[in-house]
Amino acid sequence: MLLIIHILSASISLFTAGYTFVFPSKIWLKITYGLVGTTLVSGTALVITRPTHLGQLCLTGLTYVGVIIISTILIRHKLALQNS
Repeated sequence: MLLIIHILSASISLFTAGYTFVFPSKIWLKITYGLVGTTLVSGTALVITRPTHLGQLCLTGLTYVGVIIISTILIRHKLALQNS
């Protein structure tokens, strides 16, 4: 069940980050942050409970986090431009 929650929250957070990039909104940015938090917590729990293939999991997780960080930085920049 935890794996399903993890996959869904990661997938939905990538979708919301993309949506928020196209249509910048503080509310959608906060939703993205919440989904990323859920993904990180569930991913950490999965790694602790099932430490197999740790190297591959960390590489995938770091790629996900990198994409989300870049997306949120760009979204925050677009929101700042809108508000100025």
